[in-house]
Amino acid sequence: MMLRMKTWAAVAAGSLARILASVAAVGLVGAAGCSSAGSSASAPAAAPAPSAGLGQAYHSPDGYRISPPADWVLHPTDGRGGLSVRFAAPTADKAAPEPFADNLNVVITPTTRSLDNLVAETKQQYPSVLTNYKVVTDQSGVIGGQPAHLLGGTYDDPRSGSLENIQMLILSAGKQYTVTFTAPAASFDSLHAAMLASLASFAVG
Repeated sequence: MMLRMKTWAAVAAGSLARILASVAAVGLVGAAGCSSAGSSASAPAAAPAPSAGLGQAYHSPDGYRISPPADWVLHPTDGRGGLSVRFAAPTADKAAPEPFADNLNVVITPTTRSLDNLVAETKQQYPSVLTNYKVVTDQSGVIGGQPAHLLGGTYDDPRSGSLENIQMLILSAGKQYTVTFTAPAASFDSLHAAMLASLASFAVG
């Protein structure tokens, strides 16, 4: 799947607030911290990294696997709001006005909608919730054998400044998997290779 036109974010109406909340929670270093911690609900697998720049494959009890960027820290979650897992860079990204933890999270929500409907709803919603939101990528493809859609964009946050975000949406067995990367816009391109490799490593089952 070819990813880059630049990209940003898709979620259904019920999931939008959850995903925005999880991004905010892990992004600010002061709020989420950067300490290493294991999740009681998940266990990393001792598998080799699928490509350079990635860490070990993480096998979730929620039925998927993904390889985060190398050295990114696993933060525990309690599953509330569908937040299954989150990873953050080991050091703060100083490109933001306040130290920011570049981050990746996976949110899972039940759905009966089609992928096309979810994407259409998200495109309508984000400009009304994210300040100065601009779409920079919007494309479909296949990841891990599943139809997927990538949406990406930039927006302004009062504490973190200009952020860029890319999300991948996959539907499988009545569940919506939303994989989200967020970083300051000034740093986003430097994370591009690891980000694409991590998204490509995602698979349900």
